[in-house]
Amino acid sequence: MEYGATPISTTKAPFDFILRGENNKVLDTMAYKALDGLKGVKGLVDVRRSWYRDKPEVEIVPDATLCQYYGVNTQEVAQYIKFAVKGAFNSFMRLEDFLDIPIRVEYKEENLDLPSKLDNIYVPTRYGEIPLRSLVQIKQRYTQPFITREDLQNTIDITGVNRIYTIAQAAKTAGMRLKKKGMILPRGYSVKMSGTPENMLDTKSRLRKALLFGLVLLYVLLLPMYKSFTHPVVIMLAIPLAAIGAFWGYWFLINQCVCLRLWE
Repeated sequence: MEYGATPISTTKAPFDFILRGENNKVLDTMAYKALDGLKGVKGLVDVRRSWYRDKPEVEIVPDATLCQYYGVNTQEVAQYIKFAVKGAFNSFMRLEDFLDIPIRVEYKEENLDLPSKLDNIYVPTRYGEIPLRSLVQIKQRYTQPFITREDLQNTIDITGVNRIYTIAQAAKTAGMRLKKKGMILPRGYSVKMSGTPENMLDTKSRLRKALLFGLVLLYVLLLPMYKSFTHPVVIMLAIPLAAIGAFWGYWFLINQCVCLRLWE
């Protein structure tokens, strides 16, 4: 399902179940429970979540005591790691009648092609160069590839597409299934039904406001024309009746035209 392939281009999917809270690890657990609860819901297909904790990440934690003993601070350690990973521009190659070419100094690719080789970086200290593993702890973990937030809270989306049934029927069935599965939200966490159902509610609200504004405007226009406070009300009440009569008249004419065409 392509992003925006909905009546409103900013909607992620027809069915969008948003979990909101502070801790992304808790949201990750809740998303797994929601996916399990939505399995087999009639009319709801292609159910997926917006992110997984599957991005590998290397966390380097300096030891403050050892850094102080060797006479380096955490900022200097971070700077040396940056130089080792990205390199550093230390000089320029000066050419006559040409722009200077920057010279970047960096480790060989085979020395840092794996995260496990980071501990081979050497850091200058008061006692000479020592390996990075003597100053820090290097941990490898998995995290989410990106962070989504709404109303200053972390979020994760459970999206899906409706088939056969309308999106309102599919969303209602999904909500009943999650309640039946006993999905309990921790304190400080909430859910929000977005997607097409939210767009439908917003559209209905806008239509009601537009209809009310149109009726008020029509009354104001008819008021000076009839110079009465009651006559515009009578005319406005007759409009729905006239619309009903016109509908049945059009329906009768269409049926007559169809019958004549079949007779021919």
